[in-house]
Amino acid sequence: MQSQELQELTGSLPLTLEEEYKMQQSWYADDDKCTFIILDREKFEATTNETESMIGDTNIFIKNKETGLAEIELMIAEEQYRSMKRGWNSIIAMLRYGVEKLSLRAYFVKIGIKNYPSISLFKKLKFQIEGGPDVFEELTLKFLKFLKMWIFGYGSLVWKADFPFEEKVVGYIKGYVRRFWQASIDHRGVPGKPGRVVTLVKSENPEKKVWGVAYKINEKLVGKGGSVDIREQKYTERLLLSVYTASEDVLIEQALVFIGTEDPNLQLGPAPIDEMAKQIAFSRGPSGPNTAYLFNLVKFLKEETPSHEDEDLEDVVWGVAYYISTEKEKEVLKHLDHREKGGYLRCPVMFYPQNQNKEPWQLTIYVGNENNPFYTGATDDDDIASIILNSEGPSGPNIEYLFNLVNFMNEIGVKDDHLLTIYDKVNRIN
Repeated sequence: MQSQELQELTGSLPLTLEEEYKMQQSWYADDDKCTFIILDREKFEATTNETESMIGDTNIFIKNKETGLAEIELMIAEEQYRSMKRGWNSIIAMLRYGVEKLSLRAYFVKIGIKNYPSISLFKKLKFQIEGGPDVFEELTLKFLKFLKMWIFGYGSLVWKADFPFEEKVVGYIKGYVRRFWQASIDHRGVPGKPGRVVTLVKSENPEKKVWGVAYKINEKLVGKGGSVDIREQKYTERLLLSVYTASEDVLIEQALVFIGTEDPNLQLGPAPIDEMAKQIAFSRGPSGPNTAYLFNLVKFLKEETPSHEDEDLEDVVWGVAYYISTEKEKEVLKHLDHREKGGYLRCPVMFYPQNQNKEPWQLTIYVGNENNPFYTGATDDDDIASIILNSEGPSGPNIEYLFNLVNFMNEIGVKDDHLLTIYDKVNRIN
């Protein structure tokens, strides 16, 4: 750097070519340094020449890995770019990279007392003057926002916060969807028989919402060895995202979100709904049954969010719940096991009574397993209607079964689209 102006603004000394090469080598080899080259976008898109498009750089010097403290630098070498927010955008990108990729939590910058534009820039970025001027006539500005930070939970964090927090708010993030695509072998499953827990997947719709809970905590909890870091250790990717209110206002500008994993053994990915439901129904780990995880998540959505909707979590099926006394339980279950022997298996589910003043509870239902010989799977609606119309067994005609089911739905005032479609087709054929 031979420009006297830049040397004064950045507090740098002139270096020989050999010293420049040595410094560049240290940047390449040392894991406590990181640099970002700033390019002019229009020039680069026109020429694809990185050297000609370079207008400056930003640097990170990691001072303390345990506390996540780093010193940063910014240099915009070309004067015409200094009032175009290039430095502003570059610093924000670097701060986010430091938090998301390097687990940094606090930054400081040293600026010459006469470098008024840089002092103003960092003040606008919420850096605060902590000391100076020193013997080098430099001020020290610090950014400690991440020492008190927000984390956003969208899975078990929405109902179980086993760590100290200062504040808790319900809100949503944008641009992602919640999916049961991650394996759990330490909480809701075991090695060889994993459970399924949620992660976030990037959505093609930038306005897509995922509701959850944001907690204001001390940054030490998410640092190495912190209770949140240990709890979410399988979620290796971390992002900073904005959290919004139901009125679509920004509630929190930046909250830390744990998503995804680098371990291929824990990346279950998409699967048919029936397959995921079966895995959740029959998995259990040290934290309890996988079904409890699902039920608590649905309960949160019903009680705390305005939309009550999550397309990967919930379809509503109406029915009747019967209470069985303890002394009659074995007798009744033996009878039902025989009655539902045609391919039905017991499955625990959460039941939500039509009277919303009553609390939901867990009960047992019988579900037709797709592996049993009587499971027909998806079939054309006309074929289903024809079979029902022309079938009869020891309990009576199949059409009576359909009509009784439709009558029940009418009595409780509930619409079931599939049921009504088959009912209408049967009536038309009949």
